[in-house]
Amino acid sequence: MRVWSNIFRGVLPKKREKLQTCVSSMPLAATSNGVDQGHPDSNLERKKLESCNEEESLPRISSCYLRDSMITRLRTQGIPQDDLIRKLFGLNNVIWVLFALYFLRLLVVRIIHGLSPVCVDFLLTSICDAPKIILIFGLIWASSYTFFLILSLERLKFLSYNLANILLRLCLLLLLILPCKWILSSEYPVVPSFSVAAQATCYFLKIHSFIAVVEREYWRGTSLDVLLNWRMFSYFLIAPTLVYRVKGYPRTKKIRWKYFIGLFIQGCGLLFVMYLIMTEYMLPLFHNALDIHSVEFVVTLIVPTGIFYLLFFILIFEVMLNGFAELSCFGDRLFYEDWWNSVTHDEFLRKWNRPVYNYLMKIVYSHGRKMGTSKLNAMTLTIAYSSVLHELVLAVSFRRLRLYLMSLMMTQTPLIWLMNILLRIQERTRVYRQISNIFFWNYIFLGPTLLMLIYSREY
Repeated sequence: MRVWSNIFRGVLPKKREKLQTCVSSMPLAATSNGVDQGHPDSNLERKKLESCNEEESLPRISSCYLRDSMITRLRTQGIPQDDLIRKLFGLNNVIWVLFALYFLRLLVVRIIHGLSPVCVDFLLTSICDAPKIILIFGLIWASSYTFFLILSLERLKFLSYNLANILLRLCLLLLLILPCKWILSSEYPVVPSFSVAAQATCYFLKIHSFIAVVEREYWRGTSLDVLLNWRMFSYFLIAPTLVYRVKGYPRTKKIRWKYFIGLFIQGCGLLFVMYLIMTEYMLPLFHNALDIHSVEFVVTLIVPTGIFYLLFFILIFEVMLNGFAELSCFGDRLFYEDWWNSVTHDEFLRKWNRPVYNYLMKIVYSHGRKMGTSKLNAMTLTIAYSSVLHELVLAVSFRRLRLYLMSLMMTQTPLIWLMNILLRIQERTRVYRQISNIFFWNYIFLGPTLLMLIYSREY
């Protein structure tokens, strides 16, 4: 009867007895001081002892310990990053395995129905005249040295300041207009047209930053002999940054080729998955956009668009920019922050694209503030400047100027103002942050889907 009463009462061994049991179960090599501590089982036994001590420190009701689930502990306790990766590495593998199995199903179904594993028509149209597109990229890069030449001529007194200033502005516009004019005069499809327009816009931002920084430092008293550095300018053209720095950039010591090859393999895999999403889910809807109801189009396309958007972000900011940074030994690789936790839209703008954000703040926003405009007006002008460039890329790619993207991006200003007011009222409570983050994600997924609906019906 005493044994059964002890069981029902939940009598457990005392702390000292239980700890002694854990210690006594360890082999002698792990507990003695004079024996080798590098025994392969010593770490395992040490973890057993730590787990015993951890359980003893937990509050206890009868014979049960008060313990949270694994996910709750990871969410509420400060878990080191290495331990977090170690505990969640299996879930990461499961996600990639599910992706692989799902897209394998698409390939098998196409083969069973007598089709090719992938739709090659869209691929062939996307890479048409690839050598000519690469040549255009090279010409855009080579023409960037014109600006260095103009400033060098000004330094040598062959050009006056006013004439050099006029030539710089004129060549800067031509750097953006001529590639776009070439696209509009040709019959290239959307993908190569978008690539050339994006490349031209990128170098337009780089050269604008170079001119602005050189002029600013020149008026501060720095001579052009110090500002014009051929090696630094050449490095700036290939480095994954949009802001020119006179003093240079942080550099790594060498190129990690294994790391770069890993990025290259990841990029190929991401491109393949994005291509399957585009050909299997998006293109059929684009071709029948006029015959499908708008609500059905949006509801059907919003999930593939969201996945495509996230994969595109990973491809650009995690793979491509890191790949270029590795090849150029570029040290500052903070290309994005935790934008997925954003609760306001200005937080998203600060975190999701750091190179463009740094350019807009240091070149456009700061110039507006120096001109005497208020913070709100300077922010509005900065968003308008970014919206015009984004709209230009889409207008050139689709050969239609509709201002849809620009209008959608200009709604960011009232959204920033409204969400900041709500943020001050709610004082960053957890419930408010969750609701705001959910609203943010709906805006992120719904906006590109609506743009695809509009452009697919007009293209």
